[in-house]
Amino acid sequence: MLIKVLPCAPKIARSFQLVKSPKNQFRDLNNLDKWDYAAAGIIGTLAALLDFFLVTKVNIASGTVQPGFLKSGVQNLWDKILPQDKVALLESKFKVPFDISTNTSKISQEVLGLNPKTHRFQSLGHDPILGFIFGVKDLIHGELTAIDGNGRFIIQNVSGGQGKSFIEAVITEFGHLLSDVNATSPTGMKLSIPAPLMPLLQMIQGGNVSYNGRSFTIGDLSKKMYYDGFNFNHFIGMSIPVLLIHIVIRLYTVLREMFSEGYTSTKHKSDILLFTANSILCAENVGKLMITNNPFAINYVSWADTAKYTIRTIKFVLVDYHLEQIDYIQKIIDQELVNTYDTVENTWNKVCGDRPVVYL
Repeated sequence: MLIKVLPCAPKIARSFQLVKSPKNQFRDLNNLDKWDYAAAGIIGTLAALLDFFLVTKVNIASGTVQPGFLKSGVQNLWDKILPQDKVALLESKFKVPFDISTNTSKISQEVLGLNPKTHRFQSLGHDPILGFIFGVKDLIHGELTAIDGNGRFIIQNVSGGQGKSFIEAVITEFGHLLSDVNATSPTGMKLSIPAPLMPLLQMIQGGNVSYNGRSFTIGDLSKKMYYDGFNFNHFIGMSIPVLLIHIVIRLYTVLREMFSEGYTSTKHKSDILLFTANSILCAENVGKLMITNNPFAINYVSWADTAKYTIRTIKFVLVDYHLEQIDYIQKIIDQELVNTYDTVENTWNKVCGDRPVVYL
């Protein structure tokens, strides 16, 4: 039986090849090679070692976890930048109505659990992020917004609290946070402001979590961890391994593109590299949490960053890759069409440019 080859077969094959070639180009453009994965693995491992040894000190025998070298380094840095005389000056200059440390006559409704060592955790105006929402609002209206020991959200006027304009409130909020970031109790205990968003956990009055031999609800646990040093300075310390990953990965992609011929850095490559390195750091932190069974070991900055780049990577694989591939191929086809028109026009001008054209 003879098979007749259609005259259009070569054209179909060529058309398929024209589409296939850009598809391969796009695939190669976003593919990671062995050096990429090696770099992400090494950087993630270094960050994991930093987290294990320097972010927190772990006593595996007793299961206790305490802030590590990085937090003490941050505190030492604050001591140089904001010594106690500067702190006192900032406190006097940037007074705020929500800086209520005990249940006094200035407020009409009791805030259960309010005391000098934990009032910054209960007053939302002291949160480094929420402070620019609730703290600014409190300064404008002369109020106190707090969460009490039962997880209740309390807003009330403060006696003698004077309202400020929005700009004044923002400046005062920043100045007050700066005065409290290196706060020290009369007994010499470093207090600082809360880790960002952690005070919101006080509203969860459920759960049964073991911590240092005692059982706590999630809300009570968050307050106890703040008292034990899980504060803004510790947050900066736990952010350093994550920051290291971002800096080194971006430096790697820049240098690789500069010195490696044919290598192209793309946003998706960087996202996948960050996902890989962050996953190693997060896996180490989960392992440390399981070994110690102590929530103080949690590096929630790493968990949040890993979640972010996991979502980005999944979105790229399932959605963006196919859409961007189509767009990439279409741009090449459009450019081929433009080039074809230019070739035809140039050929016409060379062959027939000087000849008269008769229109019938």
